Amino acid sequence: MEKLRILFLTDLHYIGKAEHTCNVAVRQTHLAAVLLKQVFEQVPAEAYDVIVLGGDLTDNGNAVGAEEDLLELKQIMKAQNKPVLVVRGNHDAPEELFQNMFADETQPVTAGGYHLLGFSDCYRPGVPGQRDWAKMEELFAAVPPEQPVIVFQHSPVYPPIEDEYPYNLAEAEQMMRFYEEHHVVLSVSGHLHRGMPPMQSGGVMYLTGAALCETPFCYAIIQVEGEAAKYHQYHITPPSV
Repeated sequence: MEKLRILFLTDLHYIGKAEHTCNVAVRQTHLAAVLLKQVFEQVPAEAYDVIVLGGDLTDNGNAVGAEEDLLELKQIMKAQNKPVLVVRGNHDAPEELFQNMFADETQPVTAGGYHLLGFSDCYRPGVPGQRDWAKMEELFAAVPPEQPVIVFQHSPVYPPIEDEYPYNLAEAEQMMRFYEEHHVVLSVSGHLHRGMPPMQSGGVMYLTGAALCETPFCYAIIQVEGEAAKYHQYHITPPSV
């Protein structure tokens, strides 16, 4: 099996033209487009095969102007001429608008002998993300037999996070069993801005990437070969603010 290299970025929380003010001081929300461009300038095109965004592209997807911000980010990614997979986060635009904006980028990607699936889960204030199980089963049914799968979702699946804020994905234990039964080798999430190192459970590796929008302004290269995955986290130095 080939080696697959994934450039993973999550939690940009962009506010460009959106009519919105972020109330979280540590988020450099106005820098997301600049930081994204810096990542692509810093990382050679030959260093990765696929680009994946793990959700919360914007800080308030319901704000006037947020759609223009999404379009700006999309254009930056598409200019790299690489396959792109995007999942929706709890701060992003409503499902229908998000899916229309990223009609191509939310579709499964096949690369390096792997099947990459992204899940844009349903979010409501103060409630853990909810998976559309029928849609998930439909996507997995289309995976060729014995082809290893890599899944992406915004909320972490494992390990569970002890916090009053709803970081965890609902029905995570059932989802882990489903992943084990359907040849998932790697599950990647965002949402928890500090990130979490890779952890194995039931033959599946789980990892949570750190946010691009706040110190230390992280992105990652995930290298997958066979059923083994290596996670390398890097930092961007933003312009003076």
